[in-house]
Amino acid sequence: MIGSEDDSQDDLVPLELKAKAVAHSYTVHCGQLGSQRVVAKVVRKDNLDVLDDEVRWYRKVEYLWGKGVAEPSGLYQGDDLALLLLKHQGEPLQTWCGQHANAYRLLTELHRCNMVHHAIELDHFLLDDRGSLTIIDFKEATPHIFGRCNSICTENFNAERCSHPHPLNEGKNMVDFRWR
Repeated sequence: MIGSEDDSQDDLVPLELKAKAVAHSYTVHCGQLGSQRVVAKVVRKDNLDVLDDEVRWYRKVEYLWGKGVAEPSGLYQGDDLALLLLKHQGEPLQTWCGQHANAYRLLTELHRCNMVHHAIELDHFLLDDRGSLTIIDFKEATPHIFGRCNSICTENFNAERCSHPHPLNEGKNMVDFRWR
């Protein structure tokens, strides 16, 4: 959270953003905050609950920040808009090729925290220059129905089936044939 009434104007750091994606309740932008590359999810103030829920999930998996989950830089609120800033962790996956096991590992960690992501899509996984995978976007996340992951958890089951795909499916986008 940011900003108190006694914050000095001297403490302001310019934020430069460029639109990256538009969804029905938010927009996503990439940019710079001082010397740090960031990603910003921007919502109108009347959709602030979308960010509040997502921030709760990010806090729940704080031990994974920078180790598979994007690290939040802050939640900012203005008169009409609110934005969640995340440290830039790479670019969205274009294909699942070679990343099935890493995606499954990240999902398994989230499920250990009693979280079901519910939006396993290429653009919710970021790949950095070192080949590290990071998961983002917890707006649809919920706790497990029974309070923990179990054998009937379809999200992990589907991810596990895709962790060692048939060679004919390797080049396909999993979203197209497994997740929907």
